[in-house]
Amino acid sequence: RGFVRRLRVTIINGLDEEPAPATEDSDDAVQMLTMHKSKGLQFPVVVLADLAGRSSDNGAQLLRQRTTGTFELRFAGNETREFKLAKEEQNKRDEAEEIRLLYVAATRAEKRLVVPWFKEKGERLDLLRRGFEPVGNELVEAVIPLPGAPSPSQTPAVGRTPQELIEQRAVWQREREQLLKRVMIPVARVSPSKLGGEHEPPPAEPTGIVRAAAMELGVAVHAGLERMSAAGLEGKARDLVERALASPLMKRIQRADEVHREVPFTVLQADGALLEGKVDLLFREGERWVLVDWKTDARPDPEKYRTQMQAYVEAMQKVSGITVNEVLLFYVTTNQEVRLA
Repeated sequence: RGFVRRLRVTIINGLDEEPAPATEDSDDAVQMLTMHKSKGLQFPVVVLADLAGRSSDNGAQLLRQRTTGTFELRFAGNETREFKLAKEEQNKRDEAEEIRLLYVAATRAEKRLVVPWFKEKGERLDLLRRGFEPVGNELVEAVIPLPGAPSPSQTPAVGRTPQELIEQRAVWQREREQLLKRVMIPVARVSPSKLGGEHEPPPAEPTGIVRAAAMELGVAVHAGLERMSAAGLEGKARDLVERALASPLMKRIQRADEVHREVPFTVLQADGALLEGKVDLLFREGERWVLVDWKTDARPDPEKYRTQMQAYVEAMQKVSGITVNEVLLFYVTTNQEVRLA
């Protein structure tokens, strides 16, 4: 939901997305950008895309005629008297701009420029046809000659016949369809807390408003323990955090050689599902690693969390190579420390 909100703000405010880190010039990656954005840049290989694309020009339009300075309008199928003349002037300016943009795009290539050459006509393709045909020579490699172009024997050999290229494309299309079928299946995501049934309260546990309040208390306590401070907390949450900070476990954590809080992880399981979660606290004493999970349960039940804690231990081993030597549950409500492993 946060990502959707960000997209909505970006669209409404017309904000430009900053370049991603993967688009650095030195990266081995494909970049897709407009002709305007490509100005001043250079790439080993450039592909001119959408040359046969057409833009719609049937809507309302207000144009200024440069010779007279008057404005001409087209709206709801009606036109002012000089609109066609103003439109012709605008088309000439648009065409000149398109030619300039094509020059910018074509001159971005350092080693190879790929120009898809279609039979159907298109706006930018029509402009290119004025001065260029895909005829093979020392500078141009015509992969598949079109009707009217020289035969393959008259063009430089590229190692593949047109029929071989067509068959290769058919194989690619079949592989692409199979890949799309696979990637369209949503990836299952599993939380370690759900492995132990923590997400489903037994009938005897509070539900509704009472449970919501308990969850809010848990979030506040976790936030305070992550900061190792009760500042900003009120009421019961503040009392619980202050008591926990005075516990022997906290003193032990303060003496640790290395401490990590809210450690996120994502692990691909054997069944293809993604196991995602966060370890509340991980600290090192010499060569030993200790994993701690904060609990705000009113009635401690360590066995309920054994599966969850085992998932944390295995995730730390897979993600970071850390072997957890000790697993602790700390119940902040009772200030009780329980060792599971």
